[in-house]
Amino acid sequence: MVHNKTMSDPENNMTAREWLESRMQDPRFAAMRARQEAEIAAAKVMFAADQRGMLAELAAAGEVVGSVYDFVNREAPPTAEAIVVLCKHLSVPHHVRIMDGIVRALTVPEARGEPAQQVLAALQRSTKREEEPVRWACLNALRVIGDRSIVEPLETMRSNGTLGVSDERMINAAMRACNKRKPLPG
Repeated sequence: MVHNKTMSDPENNMTAREWLESRMQDPRFAAMRARQEAEIAAAKVMFAADQRGMLAELAAAGEVVGSVYDFVNREAPPTAEAIVVLCKHLSVPHHVRIMDGIVRALTVPEARGEPAQQVLAALQRSTKREEEPVRWACLNALRVIGDRSIVEPLETMRSNGTLGVSDERMINAAMRACNKRKPLPG
């Protein structure tokens, strides 16, 4: 028999905090949460170490940030000097999450021109299965910063199967957007 929950059920009236406290009484759940929290702490340490040099270069360029993700969704785009640093780090080995953040930071109209070519190069280099988030971010960035010079390389990657992104709509959107913009002069 299926039990239908009603508002009189104590679990329906619990806050999230109360529910978590009740779950923490279960030793298996508490151990699982402890493992998760340890993994998160280790990942934060690893990501901080991975970004350390880049963040120092960004600070020297006038952009003091705690993470490359500080650029994502902020109102002001990275400065021209910061864009140069971010582009440089597209070709430096970084964790996939950090590469994703670099590409997302470059998803601003101010990164048109040469930075778009460097995002394309990063897309072409990202061939491993675990790099699909980077490929997706690159395609998304190219929707914003790419121009007609990007279309042919994207078409080649699509036809020879090296694009490796399963979302055909994203590929089409990037190609359509790139096709609408003329390359910047010079």
